[in-house]
Order: sequence, then C-alpha cells, then structure tokens
Amino acid sequence: MPQSLGLWSLGFMHFLSVRKQVYNLTQEFFQNGKPVNADSKNSVGIFTRDVVRKRVKADQDDSETIKKLKLAMIQQYLKQVESCESSSHSMDEVSLSEFGEWTEIPGAHHIIPCGFMKIVEILSRSIPESVVHLNKPVKCIHWNQSISKEIEQVADHNEERLEDNAGYSVLVECDDCEFLLADHVIVTVSLGVLKKRHEEMFYPPLPEEKVLAIQKLGISTTDKIFLEFEAPFWSPECNSIQFVWEDEAEAESLTYPEELWYKKICSFDVLYPPERYGHVLSGWICGEEALIMEKYDDETVAEICTEMLRKFTGRWSFSLGS
Repeated sequence: MPQSLGLWSLGFMHFLSVRKQVYNLTQEFFQNGKPVNADSKNSVGIFTRDVVRKRVKADQDDSETIKKLKLAMIQQYLKQVESCESSSHSMDEVSLSEFGEWTEIPGAHHIIPCGFMKIVEILSRSIPESVVHLNKPVKCIHWNQSISKEIEQVADHNEERLEDNAGYSVLVECDDCEFLLADHVIVTVSLGVLKKRHEEMFYPPLPEEKVLAIQKLGISTTDKIFLEFEAPFWSPECNSIQFVWEDEAEAESLTYPEELWYKKICSFDVLYPPERYGHVLSGWICGEEALIMEKYDDETVAEICTEMLRKFTGRWSFSLGS
C-alpha cells in the first residue's frame, strides 16, 4: 500500500496505522475488487454502511475517537471508488453484485508521443480511404431481417439486382437520404446518446433486455484537477494526500451544497517523476459536485483546492506555480 499523508479535519494527525487497518478491513469485504457474500439486491454504499460500519462499531479494542476516525476513513474510501473506479455520483447507485466486473489490461504503461490519435492514424493506414465515410450522420438503423421491402427499394433505386438480398440484413439510413446495406453493423455511440436516442435510432425497437440495460447503466461527470506548485510542500516519500472529514463519519449521504463542492475530492496524488511533470498534484471529483466545479474558472478552482490543502496540512507558505 503506498504511503499517504492522512489529514484529520480537526488538525494535523498522522494516522497511517489506522488507515492500514481500515484498508485491510475493506479488502476483507472486497477481495479482488468483488464483494464477499454480497446480497445482489444491495448497492455498494448500503453494503458498506450496513456491514462494514457494524464491524467498526463492534470493535471493543478501539476508543470512540478511533472508531469515529475509521468511519470517516470509510467515507473517504467510498469517495475514492466513486471517482476513480465507478464514475458515479454515489455508491448507492452502484450495483453490489456487479461491482468490480472489469478486467485490468495487462502490460506496462507507456506515454504515446503525439497522443493516442497517432495509434488511430497508424491503424487507419491499412483501410482504403474509399470505404471510410466521415461527416455522415446516421438517422436510423433498420435491422433484424425486417427490411426486405426496404432493401428491394434501395436496389431498384440504385438500379441493382440483389439475388435473395445478397445476405444483407441491415439497412443504414443516413441523414442525407442515402441508404447503405450491410450484413451487420457495430454501433459505438456513447451511453448518453443511447439513452437519449435509442428509440429513434433503431427499427424495430431494441429488445426489452437491451433497453433495460441502457436505462440501468450509468456514468456521471468525472473531472481531474491538476495543481502545479513552485516547489513541493510534501515530503519526498509522500505519494498521496488524503482528505478525511470528521463530520462525515456517520453521514448517510455524501451529497454537498454548492458552496462545499470541494469536499467531494477524496485526495490529491503526487505525480512522479518530478523531472517529467514538475511539482504537480492530481485529484478526482465526480457527480453533481463535478458539474458545480465546472461553473468556476480555473483560477477559482485552484484557489479553493490550495486553501483546502493549506488547512489540512497546516502549511501556509507554499504557492501555485505561475
């Protein structure tokens, strides 16, 4: 577990050993990213509050102060998985049975010169330009073997003769009134577009199970904040600065009023190596609070985040880079 600087909102306090206990506790309930003996009807948030909290409160070896600290750390843990793993406004919206249903891509991490678009450009070199149509919006996809008449009309319009429809089962209707025949179509629009337009995008309508999947899946706004400083105010061995708020220990909801949007930030991580990035901290924020933050200009966001760092660390002399 990387070393972090834990900060208690009552003042500066080292609590690495307590944090390690909380970390081990969450791993006990979430092994390999999946909940253990989880009720599939619950959400991650409800499970954490009902089960993990009870374990903390039942520990007779801890004082009430330590219990409160651990409960507040659990809330910070929920913010972390909201922002970094689930991109959800609240873990109450994340299915417990499906939590952790992803696969980490193996292999080393690399910085791609000129950005990821360079990969797309290289891959596209093997595709003839004549088969790629850009700036050609699709109006509707006619599918599921229900388009024999449409195919015949397109064939007549194009003065073609397609024997037995030539195996085509899909008709793509474009905004410019052109029709394209295909044996299959892969749709890669975003979830947001599907939620808004799936009823008009497909004919006949999609099967009920796919519509339910579109309706139940979700992703919230997730933003990343970068703060660059003239010099580091953190120690060389520090990888992360965590924000734990004592008044959230027993909170049932982590939704904040607009003026407290910054409390949704769970931590700021140190970017290494400084030779590449400079003296930079990066933080995550998601959900409604991310939308609130986007209303402010960069200078205001930087000032608010820096003020929070000063209050938590008790160090007032550092300043942002120019």
